[in-house]
Amino acid sequence: MSKWPNLIDPLYEEMKKDIKVYPSTANRASELGHECLRYLVYLRITKAEDLPRHDVHLQAIFNEGALHEDDLMIRFTKARLKPIEQQCELEWREYQIKGHVDCVFAKNGMAIPTDTKSMDPNIFRGIFPDAPRQYLWIEVEEKFQSKPWLKKYFAQIQLYMLFKNCEIGIFVFKNKSSGALAQVNLELDYDYTESLVKKAEAVNKHVKDETLPDRIPFKNDVCRRCKFADLCCPDMIAQSEFATVSDDELEAWCKDDLENTEAQRKKDKARKSLLAYMKANEFERCMVNCKYVLEMRNKRLKVFEVGDDS
Repeated sequence: MSKWPNLIDPLYEEMKKDIKVYPSTANRASELGHECLRYLVYLRITKAEDLPRHDVHLQAIFNEGALHEDDLMIRFTKARLKPIEQQCELEWREYQIKGHVDCVFAKNGMAIPTDTKSMDPNIFRGIFPDAPRQYLWIEVEEKFQSKPWLKKYFAQIQLYMLFKNCEIGIFVFKNKSSGALAQVNLELDYDYTESLVKKAEAVNKHVKDETLPDRIPFKNDVCRRCKFADLCCPDMIAQSEFATVSDDELEAWCKDDLENTEAQRKKDKARKSLLAYMKANEFERCMVNCKYVLEMRNKRLKVFEVGDDS
């Protein structure tokens, strides 16, 4: 028996109590930016007991995010930035849309919805390299389109602006590591919010008719990480776990990468080509002509022959 008390396991056991899943009785503003209509329908029709439960490690991330967002509200108060509304529920019954805006600030007679988010330090630095400062949405839009979960942020704040009948909105992002802040200023995009309302209508119709929309074309970054993947596309998930391709040029690159050759330039070119192929196809593992295996490990490419256990 160890002479040191175990302080970690009890903390994680306690954290497991925070893991909760709730059925969606409406279209959540925080989800309507998801590109898959089928996912949004699954959210509405899946019973609470059938909803997949995330693990304690993801719950730890959620809890940490909540702490940082609470800290931002404390900072607002200390800086005498007093919101006129805080933690307010929003609902548009006609389209069964609900939301929850962190706070609303007043300026020039407008009630400006403001959402606070904490962010992984690497992602924060990639999007806001010269924070702290204010950014216009157009400055960061392309970077927010790079990740499925980041895409949903824009839809969320746009719906809040529509709810509050305000033509501007604000995001405040906090770097979880350094505490650095970045403000993103947005204007209401009527065409985009109209598309979100139409999406909500489509979801409502499928729920009422007890039907499912067609699957979207399979995407690794969307489908593999989806909580409904095993229900929606188990065949594609299995295939994506270990993609098999037939490509003689790719096989030649694998051979060049593995060979001990004095032609280092040739080896480097092969490595660069293999990396580009894996990234373009969003593969984590790939078998080439049943002879070589490519595998991404901690963002590094590993190449080995079939049967090699390294």
